[in-house]
Amino acid sequence: MAEIPLDPQSIEEQGRRELAFQRAFAAAPRPVVTYGLIALNVLVFVAMLAASPRFPILTNLEMVRWGADFGPLTLNGQWWRMLTSCFLHFGFIHIGMNMFILYQVGVLTEKLFGNVRYLVLYLLAGLGGSVASLFSHPISVSAGASGAVFGVYGGLLGFLLMQRGVVPKRVSLGIGRSAGVFLLYNLVYGLSSPGTDIQAHGGGFVSGLILGCALAAPIFPTGQKHYPLRTLLVGAAGATALYFAFQSLPRPDPQWFHRTSGVRRGKNGMEKRVLYVEDSPAMTLAGMRDRLRPLLIFAPQANDARLLEQVRIVSEYADEAADRDLVTVVVTEDGSLPAGRRLADGDVAEARRRFHVKAGEFRVVLVGKDGGEKLRAGKPIPFSRLRETIDAMPMRQEEMKRHGR
Repeated sequence: MAEIPLDPQSIEEQGRRELAFQRAFAAAPRPVVTYGLIALNVLVFVAMLAASPRFPILTNLEMVRWGADFGPLTLNGQWWRMLTSCFLHFGFIHIGMNMFILYQVGVLTEKLFGNVRYLVLYLLAGLGGSVASLFSHPISVSAGASGAVFGVYGGLLGFLLMQRGVVPKRVSLGIGRSAGVFLLYNLVYGLSSPGTDIQAHGGGFVSGLILGCALAAPIFPTGQKHYPLRTLLVGAAGATALYFAFQSLPRPDPQWFHRTSGVRRGKNGMEKRVLYVEDSPAMTLAGMRDRLRPLLIFAPQANDARLLEQVRIVSEYADEAADRDLVTVVVTEDGSLPAGRRLADGDVAEARRRFHVKAGEFRVVLVGKDGGEKLRAGKPIPFSRLRETIDAMPMRQEEMKRHGR
């Protein structure tokens, strides 16, 4: 087999590139943003654990309270959850894996882009992951830095595509292989694990790749240039694109809201992160007695504005509702709520008779665990009044004594 002679000039040129890259890499600013992001994520996680009454378990309700992404809230005014959710994690393994990967890939990527461009890349990629997650499953609780971390990988690959001559071929091939293994593993793992938000991963990666191509610029042995105008324009364009993508997302069907109060405490978010999506069996008056405090909402139809408003009120205080064993149970004239917390067909007539609700009327009736009516109104009831009424019930006071409250 004939040997191919090596070109001395090619070897010399490759050596010069590697030396120039090493000098430029050494002159690049310290990766303080990566270190800061890791520290922030860890501090938030420690604070969440310290505040959790079920240490080390973090429930879905607690995650939502801390700012996790949840469509019925995020898509109806609480848009900031798309960002705050990027700094929340469901457990030790979740945050451990994300921070380990962020450290591995973030240090290199930040040195290539510089502190400011890297931060823009990270935050916008995280938001891109959140938008993709909301599009794919708007009624799931979603949190984690995974979308942003995948975005950092995408940004790194974007840099390598746009600046082929900056990074030595040997280094580029090594990074490419590592990234390929990482992406392939996460794709296989995500498809086989129903709890993995693979859509957020994909959205973050694609966002990062696009941003990386737009933000990539040469690095120099004399120090990194900042390119403030380019950074500003790319950041503004990325934020604008994400804004319009967010605005175009379909809002969750209002009838999903009535499932909020059906969430019970003690469900481990690591086991099942989906809230409000389970199709619970129809509730019966006898089955709820001594266990639950149903808030019966009688409405002519499912899209009644008063019904939706009452359900929204309870959903905003989902953790307090669950703590008081309060569940919303919806009764409509046409039975158009086929899933979630609804009253069994056989109990509808009895409920109307017992609580004096005529067909076509809108009524909200709070029922105690003893089965008796405690509060009623012809319009949505503020949660403060529901809280006050429930806390004054003798059975509720006994419950609070047992739990040392």
